[in-house]
Amino acid sequence: MDDLDGVLFPGGADVSPVHFGGVEKRFHPYDRRRDILELRLLREARTRGLPVLAICRGAQLLNLSRGGTVHREVHKSYRDARYPRHPLAYMLFRKPVRIMPGTQISRIVADETLLVNSLHRQSIHRVGSELVVSGMEDNGVIQVVEDPTQRFCMGVQFHPELLIHRAVHRRLLRTFVNACRPGGGS
Repeated sequence: MDDLDGVLFPGGADVSPVHFGGVEKRFHPYDRRRDILELRLLREARTRGLPVLAICRGAQLLNLSRGGTVHREVHKSYRDARYPRHPLAYMLFRKPVRIMPGTQISRIVADETLLVNSLHRQSIHRVGSELVVSGMEDNGVIQVVEDPTQRFCMGVQFHPELLIHRAVHRRLLRTFVNACRPGGGS
């Protein structure tokens, strides 16, 4: 990791519930080896103060790496959290997220709300150490967490890379890239 300037943790398969006190579903495509590797990388990135952008499953892992927990199934954990299940509907569905004032994401978004997509089945439950909730749906589903003690450390439950046609999502990705540059700030 000595030659890394930052780390992006992408989405993917659900995080195995063994990492937050649960039991795996039979025949579900978990990737425990990836979970273990990425949890180790998250801890190392924190130790080194590397910029981190964690997307969807990455946000859940960021939270777990800080001692937080994850809801296995969002639609069972929250009222009004029934999102489309069909792949095409996943891609087109948008939901509003309230952005908390005074946070890094609020400076990036420059608005009180952000429209995001919804491709996740799991979500952050109890927030981990030094992370703050900086974006949330009205139904309580956490969409953004960040560590204000780090130069750039943010977990987003949505997929900004699939929303790059929107300037605000490009700005989020650009802010992360800029934080990774030598002497990079936000």
